[in-house]
Amino acid sequence: MKGILDEFAVSVQAEYTRYLDADLLGKIVFKNFARNVLGIENVESIKIALPRHADLGSFDAGIIFNNRLYRTETKISRWCVQKRNKVNPIPRWSFSGLKHSANKRTKRGNYDLVFAVGIDAPGLEDSLGYWRHFGSLKKASKNEGRDFGLSAWPHEREFLNHCGIYVFPKQFILTSCANSPCITIRHIPKRADYEFFSWGYDIPRLREVWHHAIQVVDSQPVIDSQAICPAS
Repeated sequence: MKGILDEFAVSVQAEYTRYLDADLLGKIVFKNFARNVLGIENVESIKIALPRHADLGSFDAGIIFNNRLYRTETKISRWCVQKRNKVNPIPRWSFSGLKHSANKRTKRGNYDLVFAVGIDAPGLEDSLGYWRHFGSLKKASKNEGRDFGLSAWPHEREFLNHCGIYVFPKQFILTSCANSPCITIRHIPKRADYEFFSWGYDIPRLREVWHHAIQVVDSQPVIDSQAICPAS
């Protein structure tokens, strides 16, 4: 048996992952990152807000790292394809509302970091193209000696191989980033925000990006007393 509803799905597990609510998917991938990249094992050090409208003080996740709480906003995007019907389509990721809501009535910013995940695959409108693309990524990964499980669950380390990840410090968002950046994937290495980006399969680079981002955050005074955690 392959998919339940999607006739092109490689497995039921992969189908469930593909159609999982984006808000929850972003939070699961963040916890995956915290556990499998940063090596955080203490469950009390990672707090996730389950409601869409966060209940942790209006941010999506909190992570205690080096005795400090980093308030984190999670974002996720699959491809938004420009020139979809052309010979050379241009896949992009779009992360919306980093500074304020679309109508500008609700300001964002009660966070230290934005954890923005780009799934390296077409959106929900292209089922056959989605699975074909993942098949090509699996083949390329095998040639490079990397794992790429098509049926990896989002909480599993291998799922990060499907992703590109930005860890933006709040200071960068407020001074150098659009409210809803639309990122052309092929141009990422040339972008000014590349210092905050890594592919999910590159664990050393992911850790460098994380440490660089929190270093920027730490360079500013902590004005919220709740952002400092007492030593245990």
